[in-house]
Amino acid sequence: MRILPIPYPDELIYSVIARYGVHFGRTSPKAVLDDIFSDRKIIATIDLPNQLSKISNQLPALTDFSEINLAYKHTLFPIYAPFTLESRKHKCLKLLSSRSQGSAHLMLGISASRVNKNIKLKYCPQCIDEQLQQYGEYYWKRSWQVTGAECCLEHGMLIDSDISINTNHRHEYVAASPVHCLMRPQAKATQEAKTVTTQVNRLLQQLPICSPTFTQWSLFYKQMANNNGYAKGVYHVKHDEIKQLILNRWSHYWLKKHGLELNNKDTCWLKAIFRKHRKSFSYLEHIVVLSSFYDPDSNNKWDICEVINKISNLPCATTKPDEENKNNIDIETLKDHQNSWKALVSKWGVKASRHKENGGALYAYLYRNDKAWLLKLNKSYHLPHKTVNNRVNWRKRDRQLCKQLITKSKIIELQLEHPQLTRGWYLTQLPSPSNIEKHLDKLPLCNSFFQRYCEKTDDYQIRRITRSIQILRTELINTSRWRVLRKAGLSEERLTSLARHFLDHVIGDIIE
Repeated sequence: MRILPIPYPDELIYSVIARYGVHFGRTSPKAVLDDIFSDRKIIATIDLPNQLSKISNQLPALTDFSEINLAYKHTLFPIYAPFTLESRKHKCLKLLSSRSQGSAHLMLGISASRVNKNIKLKYCPQCIDEQLQQYGEYYWKRSWQVTGAECCLEHGMLIDSDISINTNHRHEYVAASPVHCLMRPQAKATQEAKTVTTQVNRLLQQLPICSPTFTQWSLFYKQMANNNGYAKGVYHVKHDEIKQLILNRWSHYWLKKHGLELNNKDTCWLKAIFRKHRKSFSYLEHIVVLSSFYDPDSNNKWDICEVINKISNLPCATTKPDEENKNNIDIETLKDHQNSWKALVSKWGVKASRHKENGGALYAYLYRNDKAWLLKLNKSYHLPHKTVNNRVNWRKRDRQLCKQLITKSKIIELQLEHPQLTRGWYLTQLPSPSNIEKHLDKLPLCNSFFQRYCEKTDDYQIRRITRSIQILRTELINTSRWRVLRKAGLSEERLTSLARHFLDHVIGDIIE
């Protein structure tokens, strides 16, 4: 049965599901999840919802709403996809089609991103009024929910609704309505908001493209610094001048508001983006830098999608100057150095040879001119190093911990109100429980204690039943079977066979 309404242009999946609840009168968030996903644990995710295969199956069959089309046309996936690796992008699409459980956010770096996330859903009052006239209802556009894209290019700055994104009601899909989207006056769009919104809209409308590699990104930013006079020599970049260029284009307040504040530390994101790329950078970081180089007069003539296509055509591998000069090496000299190093290593070993006379110079020469041969030779002379940790007397510690466990066990053995006495509970009574749990293989006495004294589910249920009967009799309340089970927090379905036998035959006469 296909029940979901057809998505409107640029509408979020979140909004489609919310409109379904309104159309079918589903006031309970759990009922909506049951209808669409048959799973009540689904989180109402705004940017990258998962289970797209189930959503696709709930849409009309004659329309082209495949998982990939839904991801590119009705989620925020297009603003992250071009800036991650191609293999990682395809893995994320597979995760979004099934139950990802937040893996897609981790893989794309969203969870650890420095870019501050929106707190509330945003909307444009004039746009939703146009939606009402054209479609007869409101819906959430995905371009409104992108951090940094804070304006509508036609009407002005977006306005925060009263719907918080991170709330305790994680399973509830809230539809756009006049209750949540009031008709308020809009401020004039700022230049920063216009620039980001323009490029974000282009990313959202772009068809799937091949993502550049880290090598291509590194080469592109290196070339851009060179071509604009912000490089010194082959490897050095004038970071201070680039920082000033960014600050001339973007206000300090705007950068700080979005988590992109600039500083003089070596770990600053602006310095990292002009170094060798070992990780992905967010769409907002790229837009800030690229607009400062391509768009100094704020004319919005450049297109980020064209820049990405240009980067994809760059070489995927770079050649270092040392590799370029490798053909100019004197073979006889190289052979002499190799023989000298081999003689040193065979006599003294790798580490000691580097400290011998002329050993350091030999190592440096070979590392620059024939690194592969050097590392292969050194590896053949490596000696296995076995580390023996004698800092801890595990036998003594085992006795001490076991004594503490026995003492604790004697204190609570006659008390019925304690939680289940599992290994985890006993470990929390000891100092550094996580460290002890990691080294249980070295603590035989403690292991023996856990095997003998840890409480199984049968024993725990019997203790709870006994405790509930004791409380009911103290309060002079009838100890009928259902009262005993309710007081114990149990049910007939959850009772184990041994606990049921105890309840039926051992104390059956007491509770009747």
